[in-house]
Amino acid sequence: MLTMGSFFDSVQKEIALSLNHMEKIRGFSRNKTVTVQLLKDKMDKDKMAHIILEVMERTEACVALLQNAVSVVDLSQKESKEAGNKVIQLQDELLSSKTNQINQFQKMVDSQLKNTIKTEMKSYSDAVKKDAGENLTIRNIKTAVKDIVKN
Repeated sequence: MLTMGSFFDSVQKEIALSLNHMEKIRGFSRNKTVTVQLLKDKMDKDKMAHIILEVMERTEACVALLQNAVSVVDLSQKESKEAGNKVIQLQDELLSSKTNQINQFQKMVDSQLKNTIKTEMKSYSDAVKKDAGENLTIRNIKTAVKDIVKN
């Protein structure tokens, strides 16, 4: 599969090959400003036709590379979108799992708290019943009330 880096390398090579080939054919440097008169002076029709053909071939090669690059970019965008959707799905699953864990923990805490309160209330109730049976008599209550009134 063509990557973006290899695509740009291929285009650069194609352009460099075209320029180098044209320099050899036309017989002057690419640093020189090319004018119509310069081309007329340096080249005949056969050389010009050859250069035009070479440029067309190189252009077609670059177009093919660009079309391949578009496919690579489209595929990369599709894969990126799919990966983003997968991340969102996994985040949703994680959130759902954590919510379930929190709910289960809350139920466990509620259940244990209810059991603890129930046990403590029973213990307190038993203690009060035991003390009430031994200490609470009408005589003790009257004495307690009299002591409170005097104070």
